[in-house]
Amino acid sequence: MSYIYSPNAIHTLTKFKYYFVMKKSFMLASCLSVIFVLNSGAQDINTILKNTSAGVKGGINFADMLTSDKHQVDIRLAGNLGVFANMPYSDKLSFQPELLISLQGGKQHTFVETTDYEYISDEKHTYLLLPLMAQYRINDKLGIEAGPQLGFRLSARYLNQIIDQGVVIHETEEDLVDQREFFDIGLNLGVRYEIIENLSAGIRYNIGLKPLNVYRETVTLRHSVFQISVSYTLFHSTSSDG
Repeated sequence: MSYIYSPNAIHTLTKFKYYFVMKKSFMLASCLSVIFVLNSGAQDINTILKNTSAGVKGGINFADMLTSDKHQVDIRLAGNLGVFANMPYSDKLSFQPELLISLQGGKQHTFVETTDYEYISDEKHTYLLLPLMAQYRINDKLGIEAGPQLGFRLSARYLNQIIDQGVVIHETEEDLVDQREFFDIGLNLGVRYEIIENLSAGIRYNIGLKPLNVYRETVTLRHSVFQISVSYTLFHSTSSDG
């Protein structure tokens, strides 16, 4: 017996497989973070706090949005800035919560040959992010990380421009607060490298697991962000022991 699958059925099956894999990955990363916190509670809390370090970090976002249809969204170059605390559990494993301000969204660029006009649509989002990262040190310099990320939308705006020969001839801006979800949840995977003592660089990819658009009749949107960042440790708790 043979079966003929329609393109819509294949698309639905592909989406189902994607969400299944990504949600399983998110659950695994979340469980690792929770297990770390629970195991840390079983240790001497003073030992953990004595080894905790904290600092600042910032970098560049290569942000776009994944769509449920074939619509193409280009990368929006933006930034992120925030603070972190690193709590070692062992020589290899540590837990790092962060608090970041992150600029995200996506950009669309269209050129219409019949009019010679360029159409630029730039969707700008500002988020307060709370990544909860489990980090594993491979060696003295290199480490990997994974964990869930909670996001809280601070603003969402849409800028539309029509450009004729490099000159903006029409521009409109719209507030998208009512059209974008306030709460976002995602999965982070990354690599970090210690350049010198207290200074490290990292590459991280975040994929949204929750649609960010409120109205989803025609399309669903999810965040997709590559981050390149630099972290600087400002203090270690052990330094306060004297």
